[in-house]
Amino acid sequence: MIPTPEDGPEAATVTVRPYGNPLPLGFFSFGIGMVLLAGVSLGLLTGDQVRPVGILLAVFVFPLEFLAAVMAFLTRDTAAAAALGLFATSWAALGVLHIVAPAQQTSIALGMYLSAFALMLLPLAVTAFMGKALLGAVLSVSTMRAALAAAYQLGAPHQLELA
Repeated sequence: MIPTPEDGPEAATVTVRPYGNPLPLGFFSFGIGMVLLAGVSLGLLTGDQVRPVGILLAVFVFPLEFLAAVMAFLTRDTAAAAALGLFATSWAALGVLHIVAPAQQTSIALGMYLSAFALMLLPLAVTAFMGKALLGAVLSVSTMRAALAAAYQLGAPHQLELA
């Protein structure tokens, strides 16, 4: 609505500029983070290479996922915002763990964290299938990966980590 002089001094013009979809940024940074984690899990990145993985997770993947989460909240995409927010902080947490303790093989604390993370992703994955099938698929695979990694951290055979 364009204000006219008859509208009086209290009339205002509101211009809405839509935000861009944050999911591509979230998916691409997620993919890079998963490649780095897979490299560590598969033993391709070991020893002195684990700390740089942690740094990359904390300073590259985390900020991009966090930005995507904020943008998703601004676009009122609650499910995507929740998932991106959970992933953003998980990248920061895993990055710091790789920086601080690069040689640590298993951790009950990390196993408990990954279990809770997988449990929180599950309802997001189920609801995402109702409107965004790709997001639902990514969240389903992520839930399974987190659950398998949690099992390994809690004492299951190494094959579960490789899965």
